[in-house]
Amino acid sequence: MGEIKEGMTGSGLTVSKGTTPEPFQVTVQGVLEDGIAPGVDMIVVEADSPTLDRVGGIWAGMSGSPVYADDGRIIGAVAYGFSLGPSKIGGITPAEEMLEVLDDPAQVQATRAKEKLALPEAMQRELVASGAASEQQVEQGLGRLPLPLGVSGANEQRLQGMQEELARRGLNVRVYRASAAGARSPVPPSARRPWCVPGWRSRLAIRSTSSARSR
Repeated sequence: MGEIKEGMTGSGLTVSKGTTPEPFQVTVQGVLEDGIAPGVDMIVVEADSPTLDRVGGIWAGMSGSPVYADDGRIIGAVAYGFSLGPSKIGGITPAEEMLEVLDDPAQVQATRAKEKLALPEAMQRELVASGAASEQQVEQGLGRLPLPLGVSGANEQRLQGMQEELARRGLNVRVYRASAAGARSPVPPSARRPWCVPGWRSRLAIRSTSSARSR
């Protein structure tokens, strides 16, 4: 995390249609200490791609999309966005924090991610001045994106029932119909190394398959 600086660039992968991942670019806007939870920072980025231009910004289905530094090491995954209108500004959960949870699953219960995150006033002014977000969006703050959950072999009634049950349990999940055919990860093993993560085990790989859904 110490090497993540404002202005740093990278790229990510997401799926807007079908099962083929497509790239998007990111520029780091800043790192918010304890932004996601106590001891868990947030990396704020501006994303860009032809699809993002078309839909207006980060969509709910991008949750979990991996983001990589220019040297191929993984930085983290998309987790937050503005809910009040489209914007290319989003929040990334650092890979270091995710891997620590894999090493100690008990942390999942001990550390609960914030549903809403207020941005520092200085960052609010910069985003509004650059046109990356509106005053209403920055005042509202970033919200946690629902986790996309693809389900195959279920009809609309069952999907709706799953969605309602997950919501009843307080889980922020967006259920959608998925193809039974799985897609291979387009990321080679050499590019799955984390960004500044001690104790990295080569057998671990962070993958993401997400589907674009309008808000």
